[in-house]
Amino acid sequence: MFTLKKKDFRWLANRLGWRVYFFDGHSVSALSDRARAELPDALSPEKASEALGGAFSPEALKLAYHERRPRHIPYLREEGLLLPASGGTLLIVPEHQSQSMNSAMAKHDTAHALSLVMAWSRVAEREELGSRRAAMEGIRSAVGAAKMALDAPLGGHQERPSHVRLHALAEEVIALLAPLRNEAGVRISMEIEPTLTAYMPRTILYRALWNLLENAFKALRRGDRVTLRAWESDGRIALEVRDNGPGIPPQKRSRLFTRGPALVGEESRGGFGLSGIAEGLRAVGASIELEPAPPGAGACFILDLPAAPRVPKRARSGVRAVNSTGRVLLLEDDPSLREVLAATFELEGLHVDGYDSSLPEDVHAYDAALIDLNLSHRSGLELTAELYKRGFRGVLHLMSGGEAPESVRSLPEMSFLRKPFDPLEAARIVRNSIDKKRRSAVDSRAL
Repeated sequence: MFTLKKKDFRWLANRLGWRVYFFDGHSVSALSDRARAELPDALSPEKASEALGGAFSPEALKLAYHERRPRHIPYLREEGLLLPASGGTLLIVPEHQSQSMNSAMAKHDTAHALSLVMAWSRVAEREELGSRRAAMEGIRSAVGAAKMALDAPLGGHQERPSHVRLHALAEEVIALLAPLRNEAGVRISMEIEPTLTAYMPRTILYRALWNLLENAFKALRRGDRVTLRAWESDGRIALEVRDNGPGIPPQKRSRLFTRGPALVGEESRGGFGLSGIAEGLRAVGASIELEPAPPGAGACFILDLPAAPRVPKRARSGVRAVNSTGRVLLLEDDPSLREVLAATFELEGLHVDGYDSSLPEDVHAYDAALIDLNLSHRSGLELTAELYKRGFRGVLHLMSGGEAPESVRSLPEMSFLRKPFDPLEAARIVRNSIDKKRRSAVDSRAL
């Protein structure tokens, strides 16, 4: 029987202040900090409900435990969500209260991500879309989307711009929403060049496309189609999300991007989600608009995005650049990021050899190494240890989407780059580290 691990929601519940309880078939205990404040001891379902002011139906909780299926239940004046978990059932109670725009958008997106967890759970129960393993990957993606919504502010002021391949990002969002699209019977097609790249905070664009596609899947009829197209002109990229559905009523168009409650069903094409998306895009030099269309002629949203600066394609001959100031070993398993870094570094006069997750034979020939700690097939720390063991004497630079581990902070001449970062700034950091090491070597010889 398919289940979720309860620990997957502990961090999410504590970050949002949600109440999350766990029922093991005998007693109800608190899983989140907020729930523990209200239910410090494990109690039977009847006594737990009584201690919480008659918040939920013990019978409904027991039924969900035996059925092992996700379902909604009333919880006081709110709504709770019951989800199968390892060894029992989770009772999740999100908060619904007035909040700042950033907090509200985070809660809006995490609530939608939680709905996706339910959708993928139903897929797992029916063993659709390939296998339960595929459903588990979908759930991980949904939980990851919730974490993204929490970690990144709406306006992107704390997230630096990065190179975002539109085709890859669109494929990621489409895969995340697969159960919603299949339940709705909506078709989707994409006309985006794989190399088309925007330069902006990735989270802002991810949120925008996520909201637009989810709204479309909820509003369209079975057999309708959504088409994604994108093109570049004069340093800008137009990303078009078009459908052939019933469209948006004229009376709703005027307030489509204004703040208000998120609506459902036929009216879900506006509401709080799109107002937050519009505000977030404006904050990073992008925008969204709805194309004029007669009633019943579908809807077409166009996002105007900053395009990534074009860099010259790097030479494939392996010949070192004439003004090269150093040779860099790059270990990164994301091909698009590896290519962007290599091209940008060469603008700074650095010759780059990029690899997926393996080391070349002549590691002693490199002046610097830039290694991703979170490679798919091998630990970046293991490769770092092997690099030094083979005789590497250059400057080490590590990168990751999280904080630098304690184990690498004491490494000599090491610098850490947290993703997403500006590739040009990274190139200059690496180049300056090489120059500094060379000056130090010259000074030592002079002594």
